[in-house]
Amino acid sequence: MKTSTALQIGVVGSALFVALIAGLASTIMPWWLVLPFFLLFVAVAASWKWPVIALIFVLLAVLGVIPGFSGKINDVLTVSLMLFVILNKWGYIRPLAREYISTWPVLLIFMGWCVFSIIYGYYFRMNFKAYVYSEAADIMHWLFLACTILLMHDEKNANSTMKVIVSVAVILCCLSLAQSLFGLRLTFSGGSRVELLDGAEGGMAGVARSIVPGLPFVEFSYFLALLSISRRSTLRWWWWCILLITLAAIFVSFGRALWAYSFIMSIVTIALVGRKAFFRFFVSLVVGGALLFGTLSIFKPAVIDSVGNRILSVFNEGRSTSSLGWRLTENYFAVPQIESHLFAGLGLGAEYKPRLIDLKLFTEQTHYIHNGYLYVLLKLGVVGLILYGICYYRFLLICFRDFKFRLPEYTPRVAVAAVLMINVLLNFTQPELLSGATIMCLTVLIPLAHKARFSVSSK
Repeated sequence: MKTSTALQIGVVGSALFVALIAGLASTIMPWWLVLPFFLLFVAVAASWKWPVIALIFVLLAVLGVIPGFSGKINDVLTVSLMLFVILNKWGYIRPLAREYISTWPVLLIFMGWCVFSIIYGYYFRMNFKAYVYSEAADIMHWLFLACTILLMHDEKNANSTMKVIVSVAVILCCLSLAQSLFGLRLTFSGGSRVELLDGAEGGMAGVARSIVPGLPFVEFSYFLALLSISRRSTLRWWWWCILLITLAAIFVSFGRALWAYSFIMSIVTIALVGRKAFFRFFVSLVVGGALLFGTLSIFKPAVIDSVGNRILSVFNEGRSTSSLGWRLTENYFAVPQIESHLFAGLGLGAEYKPRLIDLKLFTEQTHYIHNGYLYVLLKLGVVGLILYGICYYRFLLICFRDFKFRLPEYTPRVAVAAVLMINVLLNFTQPELLSGATIMCLTVLIPLAHKARFSVSSK
């Protein structure tokens, strides 16, 4: 007890000292540089008592909601939170290691293979250091799972974290909608995009596509709201609000694959929870869609026309400058490299094709490939793909085993299972399972699926 009190006093004292330094620094430095670091140490002081505060802070920083944090700063924040939580929850490590025995050994083997790929790529194949670091930092976010498992060591903490996830998702949805409506970038992560739709003209003129990192949280909240509305006799107004705002955020991403997979998994999840929920599902989807389209048509009528144009643009795919044509060109260069380096790949950070002038230029086009499975084969080889597949299979087992889909208390598990499956499908056209922000979100959702429960009395 004395040690714990001393640690708390030390943390609070350090935070006050840093606050004093920050106050002095603000006289010579701009506020937007001082504020993030001031908030950081305030969060550290409070987080020793309530570690979920540290999780909220790091998630908002990594997902680009808090300005001033990016790149290596976010990596330092993530590692610091992991060490902080391990010290704070030290007593839970042994029992939780036994509880997750089917998951962590194969994950550590996969991480070990990634370390080998880093060494092989940088020291033997001389891959560009910046590319090695960025790809390794992204995939190493799976280690954050140790932190989230400790944070959600029981049902109470998991349920509290679930509320945090939904709150973060609502913030991201609001920012995404504002970005789309006003064409302004309001999130600061590298994964954030605000751009006019390709070939914007006619009905698509002035329509901004808004993509924010943290889509797994948005998807989870969407399925949580959809399932809650579909399977319960008492419909609470906040579930309708969450359903509408998450639907809107998915809509303004203008991701055709995301639209299709979200709709398919909506039908699958409702089918799993029972036939009686089907009627409510279609009613909620029709009512929610009508409200969504009606609201958007008021604020930006061109958005409605752009939906049809975006869907019909599928028929224009195949040209070298189209989305599909671009991906086929990447595959054309990647496949020979995979065949010649099948076992261990080219190593993380490897470049596999020349910079092409006739394609849309972006700085990472020589080492980036949209097909996530070819990405793993290209960089980590067939061994890496097999290990990654086994890891993900173990994560899915957490959602699918030892429970009945139709029990309302397991609604969070069904929602997480839907998110995991959507990302498996999205990985064919976008390397979601190699994105640091996506991986970090999934590491939060996986232990939540194991521990969180809905209270049946809360209907």
